[in-house]
Amino acid sequence: MPYLHRNKILILIGILMLCLKIFLANEDGFLHEWDERYHALVAKNMMQHPAKPMLRLDPVLAYDHRDWCCNHIWLHKPPLALWSIAASMKVFGLSVLALRLPGMLLSTLLILIAYSAGRTIGTSELGFLGGIFAGISYYHIELSLGAVRLDHVDNFLLFFTSLAMLSSLRLLSKPSPKWVWIAGLATGAAVLSKWLIGFAPLGIYFATLLLSNSLRNSRKHWLDAARC
Repeated sequence: MPYLHRNKILILIGILMLCLKIFLANEDGFLHEWDERYHALVAKNMMQHPAKPMLRLDPVLAYDHRDWCCNHIWLHKPPLALWSIAASMKVFGLSVLALRLPGMLLSTLLILIAYSAGRTIGTSELGFLGGIFAGISYYHIELSLGAVRLDHVDNFLLFFTSLAMLSSLRLLSKPSPKWVWIAGLATGAAVLSKWLIGFAPLGIYFATLLLSNSLRNSRKHWLDAARC
């Protein structure tokens, strides 16, 4: 299949899947108990207090600050996903669709990352299949709709760790300052989405350098890793 046709098909899949997610988000107009309700409430409070994540805005009764589900200042998750949701609701208003929109957009862009990663480690055909599978993944739809635990937070983590992994693959195959910056920023965003697991792509990058005879003695690759 010609390269241009593959791009058109993946773009069409991305548009159709985004439309499907928007339709389902409107049809499923209620917040899910685990954990979407908590993320929605904290993000709503962050619209007015972006630097102070709060679950209960004005706690009347006594609470245990160690209890993640019933406290005042909510530090159970890093702030990036919640900031994005708060910004979306600030722009589009308080609605379930505005809450879910950032995650839906990221899960759609994941198609391009999967396609590019497949092309980097294999062939255009492999990237094309990876893009299709990323686009039609039912689990990605569930994450976007908040129907499974960790919902939007995991959507952000998945996107940014995938972007960091793609950047690491590009650095290993064809080093470039652009990919150093993208890898570093994506790793930081992944950590701000769901803490230390966001460093996993860089860990894989370092392990690859150590285990590869051809890359182990490359000063350029080690410097790129340090810059990330």
